[in-house]
Amino acid sequence: MDYRNPVYNQFGAIDLEIEHPAFGWIPFTASPDDPEELGRAMFAEATGTAKAYSRTVPTLEETRAAKLSALSDQRWKVEIGGILVNGAPVRTDANSQAKITGAVALFKNDPELQAIDWEAQPGIWVTLDAVTMTAIAIAVGRHVQACFSRARALSAEIGAASDFAALEAVDIETGWPR
Repeated sequence: MDYRNPVYNQFGAIDLEIEHPAFGWIPFTASPDDPEELGRAMFAEATGTAKAYSRTVPTLEETRAAKLSALSDQRWKVEIGGILVNGAPVRTDANSQAKITGAVALFKNDPELQAIDWEAQPGIWVTLDAVTMTAIAIAVGRHVQACFSRARALSAEIGAASDFAALEAVDIETGWPR
């Protein structure tokens, strides 16, 4: 059977690609103790040509970039996770933020409008006046801003980390607004 790109993996087996008659080149791991004869035979054949295992250790900058990406994901999760306004749950996903902003703009641009019907949560309807809608918008806006402020502070800590230990010590999971 034809094979290509044999490389030892961290377990001593050989990762390679074999040419399957129906599917073309597919990944395969050959091992000297494989229960299937094909795996043992492929290991024996590829042993002479397989490249040595090389563990890739990310650089400090690569680790920093990964931590910044994880920070962005965490900020987003907290931002869209919702808040409580006077004990009532309010959605804060991007769509809800846009609708809340639109409702406040509607009240500002239509002085005759007294109240709007609002689906606070799926299947839960309320009637809101301009003062209440504006209070909700302010609470949501402050929540979003608090998320960005926390992310900015953590981003600065990540940027200032001078080694792997300092970078690992930056806790991106706690300290977020609720």
